[in-house]
Amino acid sequence: MTVSTHQSHVPDYGQLVKFLFQPFLSATDTMAIDCELTLDRRRVWIRVALGSADQGTAFGRGGRNIQAVRTVLAAAAAAVGQSIHLDVYGSSASSRHRDSDDGRDSQQGSNGETANTGEYRPPISKPVRAAPNRRTPNGQERRSNGDSPSVPPPRPRR
Repeated sequence: MTVSTHQSHVPDYGQLVKFLFQPFLSATDTMAIDCELTLDRRRVWIRVALGSADQGTAFGRGGRNIQAVRTVLAAAAAAVGQSIHLDVYGSSASSRHRDSDDGRDSQQGSNGETANTGEYRPPISKPVRAAPNRRTPNGQERRSNGDSPSVPPPRPRR
């Protein structure tokens, strides 16, 4: 029995990353790319270093650009049975970013290593808008759950 592998169709991740980041960069020579594969060729680790001038546009508002790049890379890797991890390094001494896997904060130092601080921060949600105060035609407050008020509603001030 022959097992077919997708190794002959593995994408050139370096060129793909360069293509995806190119619209966000002022000059492509400000970017350095390093790709590593594990011995079993199932996991890919890509490191991208950007110049400080291009960092903001590459990450985008709220990290949307970098998340889109990660999504495209993950889809390309999944198509050939691989998983991928993208690290983006800038020239700032210490930048904080959200680790999308578990919602914990991670700290990226000037040496480029990422250490998980273990501090959990739940996602920020929008405030819920309160229902409008509705009264019946005779001035009583409406109850939606069927409870009758034990105390009559307060009288309006004049």
